[in-house]
Order: sequence, then C-alpha cells, then structure tokens
Amino acid sequence: NMEDPLFKNNIKLRQAMAAAYDGKKYNELFHNGIAIQAQSILPPDLAGHDPDYKNPHLQYNVEQAKKLLKEAGYPEGKGLPPIEMYITASSESRQMAEAFRDMMAAIGVVIKVNTVPWTELQQKVSKRQAPMFSMAWGADYPDAENFFQILYGPNKAPGANGTNFDDAKFNQMLEKSSILQDSPERTKLYKELYRYTGEQMPMIFGFHRVSFGLAHGWMKNVKTHEFSSGMTKYYDIDLSKKAELLPKLKGAKI
Repeated sequence: NMEDPLFKNNIKLRQAMAAAYDGKKYNELFHNGIAIQAQSILPPDLAGHDPDYKNPHLQYNVEQAKKLLKEAGYPEGKGLPPIEMYITASSESRQMAEAFRDMMAAIGVVIKVNTVPWTELQQKVSKRQAPMFSMAWGADYPDAENFFQILYGPNKAPGANGTNFDDAKFNQMLEKSSILQDSPERTKLYKELYRYTGEQMPMIFGFHRVSFGLAHGWMKNVKTHEFSSGMTKYYDIDLSKKAELLPKLKGAKI
C-alpha cells in the first residue's frame, strides 16, 4: 500500500525487499519451475514488454538487499516495525506467504501473515487498510494499458489500483499513450513505462503463470490463452486426420 508511510516515500525499502525475494526458489516451490519470472508488470507478447529488460532490483541478492535496507534507514531491520501482509485463506496462499516471510526474515524484515477470506481481502485493499497484500491480475483485453491502469493514480482504491501508487511521471506517460493509436510510438512509450514501473517497485513482481492445454490431433485452430471465451466458433475438425488418428487412440495403452 503506497499510502502507508512506511512505503510511500521509501523506494530503498521497496527495492531492498525485492532484492531479498528469491524468485527462482519460489518458482520451483510453487510453479514447478515453469512460470516466467516477471521483471515488471507486463507479460510477454504484449506490445511494450521488453524481453531484454532484467530488473536490477529483482535479481536475488541478500547482501544487496541488506545494503538497500540500511540506506532505507533500517540497518539489519532495526527500527522497522513488523509489516502486516494479507492473503487469502487457503493452504497454498499460506505456504507462499510463509516462504516470502522467511526470505524477508533473512535481511531483518519481519512479515506478519494474516489469512482472511477473499471477500475480506478485497475489502481490506479497497479501504486501503492492508499494508501489504498478495493478488494476481488476469488481463481483460490484450493491451498493455489494461495492466498499467492498475497503477494509474486516479484509479486508486476503491478502484483497480489497490497499491495506491500515484506517480506524476507515470500518470503523465500513461495519459500520453492513451491518445495514441497502436503504433511504434505508443509501443516505445509502453516500454518506457514498463522499465519505469520496474524501477519504482510499487509491487514485488512475481510470475507470469504458464498454462497448458491438450487437444486431439484432428482439432484445428485450438490455442490455449487468457482470452479463450468465445473461441469455439473458430474450432474445426480435420475428418481425414481424425480417421487416421482415432484407431491409434483406441488402441493406445496407458
């Protein structure tokens, strides 16, 4: 919550916690090592995502995290109050939060994990009462604006911007991009926003989750993606391929 005095004007604290976050270990523990570690807010394949960008604050480095924490005014965590983190009340969420808590403890940051029902978590965030919280975002439409808008100042809670990040430079760049058509100029601006967001660290960027889908070999136009609603009208069946593969399928042994 960027309105919390602890985080609002202390970018070093935010960066220190990001550097203490072991994304590789987290990926192995909870995503079987197949998720894509995020460097900023945009997922791959959207205009504006920069595959060459490696967020310097998300490269796991305990010593760097300790250095940044000292620069933030809390050497070895001294003087830093426990930070309450709200998560949904599920076994998986609790395990994830506890892993995060242990990573922060390594540099002297104390995280107090609070598990609450989903509706209560939403209320805490919308009322700006959660110092930290864990949530994911699935796009409504395939454009970078759908991700950037959750950090846009005028969208602060109870709007979509649950972090209450309100940065004049970010807001100005996003407003400029909003009047541009899909173009190299807009994509260039999106890339600047992508990197700037990563530098400001309004959230510790986690992962772009990877999904898998199965379809028979005779199905055409099937592709698993976030926007699968209404896609069945494009599906087709190759009857000759089905005639070829079906006997093999029936004779297969598992």
